Amino acid sequence: TTIAMAAGMVPSAMALGVGGEFRAPMAVAVIAGLIVSTLLSLVFVPAVFLLMDSLSRLLGRLLGRFVGARDEPGATHPPAAPAAG
Repeated sequence: TTIAMAAGMVPSAMALGVGGEFRAPMAVAVIAGLIVSTLLSLVFVPAVFLLMDSLSRLLGRLLGRFVGARDEPGATHPPAAPAAG
């Protein structure tokens, strides 16, 4: 969708047609905004998620002994003792 929108704005950015010089700056700003937002969503956001995941794992290892044991998924627990009765 970004490529289609940017391609559709190219004639306006090149100031073609009557009044094109009035619309050209807006078209250039729209194209630049589309490119920047696409790069941010495809590169920057996943990189931040990876950093936060690594940081949480590091903090988990460093501070985990203060919190206590954590139940791991799929861990088996001993059966509960039958109630006296």
